[in-house]
Amino acid sequence: MIHHCNSGCSHGNHYHRQDYSTTSTPEPTNRPAPYKFQITDVKEYGPYQVVLVKYPGVTTFEGMKCLVVECSMLDLVKAKSLDPHFYDGKTLNGIKIIGRFPPDPVGVESAALFVRAILSLQDRTMKR
Repeated sequence: MIHHCNSGCSHGNHYHRQDYSTTSTPEPTNRPAPYKFQITDVKEYGPYQVVLVKYPGVTTFEGMKCLVVECSMLDLVKAKSLDPHFYDGKTLNGIKIIGRFPPDPVGVESAALFVRAILSLQDRTMKR
C-alpha cells in the first residue's frame, strides 16, 4: 500500500509504501534480490522519483538503497521487482535507474538536487 504523506513532513511532496517483500527472513547477503524489496519512501518529481528501498537480508548499508528512477508513480507502485543496478540505459518493467546515492539524508538530498538539475536542463532546452 502506498500513500501520500501529508503529515507535515518538511521534505516536500513524497509517498510512503508499506512492506512489499516476503515475510520470511532472508539469508544475509550483499546482493539485492530484485523481487524482495520494500519501498520505504518516495519523493515524486514529475517523471522522476527519488526512492528509498530496503532489500531484506542485504548487509551493505543495512540493505538500504537510494535510487533515482525515471518512471511513473503508477509503474513504481505496480513493480513486482526493482533491481538497483544499471543496465546500459535500459528500462525494466517501465522503470529506468538513472542514479544511485548513499541511503542517508545527504544522499537523499543529493539525489533530489540531481533530479532538479535534470528538470532545469530539460526546461531550458524546451524554451529554446
